[in-house]
Amino acid sequence: MTSSARLKPVHGFAERKEQDAARAFGDTQQKLQGEMDKLEQLRHYRREYLERFHSAAREGIQAKRMLEYQAFIAKLDEAISEQERILGFARETNNRAKTTWMQKQSRSKALGKVVEHHQVREQQVRDKREQKDMDERSQHAKPLH
Repeated sequence: MTSSARLKPVHGFAERKEQDAARAFGDTQQKLQGEMDKLEQLRHYRREYLERFHSAAREGIQAKRMLEYQAFIAKLDEAISEQERILGFARETNNRAKTTWMQKQSRSKALGKVVEHHQVREQQVRDKREQKDMDERSQHAKPLH
């Protein structure tokens, strides 16, 4: 068995690991985008609710109602803080997945180059052997005089 043939399964395994890592990275990117969207929705809802509060305050509202607005805005602030924490975790997870994918990709490419190098060397050996065989045949051939 040639060196390149022995290395092909190793390269194939590395390629599968790279593909798995790429899928995992894609999954974390989707999760990250989802968490970013949730944070933006919370911030948007807080802005809308704050505008309603200011509008109601300009028109004059009861103290109880004002306290309810403020309490709800405080809860939105807590939800935003929690979502920011979740988003930070999602970013870290995404960064780790990207690093893993890049490492697997680098290994797969390196193994691919090694296999290719061995294939080139093996082809060169075959070419030299063929050339030698042809030279020997031509030396042993009878002249056609």
